[in-house]
Amino acid sequence: MHVGPTRQGKSLTSKIAMNILSPEFYIDLRSDFTMNSLRRYADAFLLGVCLFANDVTAWLSSKAQRLKDRVIGGLSELVSDAKYIYQDFRQKIELVGAVTMVLNITSESFQNNKDRLFGSTFSERLLTVHYVMTQKEKEEWVEKEEEIRRIHFDSIITVNDIETQVEIPPEYFSIIKYQAKKYSYETLNSPVSCQDLIKAMMRAHAALNKRSSVCLDDLILVTMIQPYLKNPFSPHDGEIVRLRAQGLSLEEICKEIGKGNYKGHVQKVVKKAELRGILPPPE
Repeated sequence: MHVGPTRQGKSLTSKIAMNILSPEFYIDLRSDFTMNSLRRYADAFLLGVCLFANDVTAWLSSKAQRLKDRVIGGLSELVSDAKYIYQDFRQKIELVGAVTMVLNITSESFQNNKDRLFGSTFSERLLTVHYVMTQKEKEEWVEKEEEIRRIHFDSIITVNDIETQVEIPPEYFSIIKYQAKKYSYETLNSPVSCQDLIKAMMRAHAALNKRSSVCLDDLILVTMIQPYLKNPFSPHDGEIVRLRAQGLSLEEICKEIGKGNYKGHVQKVVKKAELRGILPPPE
């Protein structure tokens, strides 16, 4: 899930990714879809594809709440269990396949919907990265946007260009566990889900480089992504969870982060981390 302010390259990034990959890898959902409409892709789902949703902000603003809840729940089941079944007295919808997703959403929409729609059942299955351009990058973007749009790839990546079975040697397990704890602090997701995401990233990076086993390069990718896990609109949350895990009191945490009147927010973040299994429950 790519989160960032409007007009900062999210759509173009997705378009470039799709231009690099063979169409057999993905389905472009655009920004107007329902679980019912996804039935047309049932055969492709069986093969395992990536679902690109370019503008989730527009999708959220155009759908009724009940429909949004159904889609979010359905996608969560599909991504985690590789199966979605819905039935009532009128119809039955069944989708099966090991699918993945790439979603683009504005920072404002993410903030407004993160607790209501992107709760742990869905967001924990996605790597959420936040990116906000610096002033220098904005100025460079104006100069280079048209040049970037004209990028042409002489060849595309096909299934024959990747490794489909990638192993993770046991010596990486302890490092992955350590990195998962750091990921969980920043994302407020459980360490178990963060381990799954890290393993998936490492395997994907190795696969694209046609390696059947992960190596140090794949672990470096994991560390490079870490700065983008922090929500720029809640910059202290990860630090709050880390300090609480070290045994600091709420008052001590406020002092450490330099926020004297922040106890209410600190308590809220700690409570959420406890409910999600990042921190142990209170005694």
